[in-house]
Amino acid sequence: MPYLRANTDAPFGAMPYDGTLRIRPYNKVVGYATRIFPGDFVTLVAAGNVQVAAAGDRLLGVAAENSAASTAKGDFLVYDHPNQLFVVQNDDGGTALAQTNVGNNADILATAGDTTTGRSLHELDQSDAQTTTAQLKIVGAHECEDSTPGTRVFGANRKVIVRIAEHIYGSGSESGV
Repeated sequence: MPYLRANTDAPFGAMPYDGTLRIRPYNKVVGYATRIFPGDFVTLVAAGNVQVAAAGDRLLGVAAENSAASTAKGDFLVYDHPNQLFVVQNDDGGTALAQTNVGNNADILATAGDTTTGRSLHELDQSDAQTTTAQLKIVGAHECEDSTPGTRVFGANRKVIVRIAEHIYGSGSESGV
């Protein structure tokens, strides 16, 4: 996967890690004026319509496809299983993530996607890592961050494995450790 380059500042949104548990179609209305990029975290709004999530929103999942702004799509695909693991890049703001952050929660940085590459630019907000509730649960560093075999290194712009902690279909918000 070309977007999984160790310790590089190249956000790509979120992608399923270790297989896909489920992908389902949702409705995107014509009046929604924001493009959705593959890898964007998404949420549900009134009448069950999907749109790009912002920090603090309860999450439905991750967009599996592209959808132009202001276009209706009745079968917009989303990775939406509450137990799905994702790989995402953490940003470089604030204190870098460390092994001690495994089990913590953090919100997303929902930056608009790159119209040239057609990819999401969503990231995990590493400065937001906390033991209280937030959108994502930090599971660990991705294996591409092995500097020494068996030793996964955290830091700025690292690829991390996460699960949605504030999932619309989950049991509610969950605290970190």
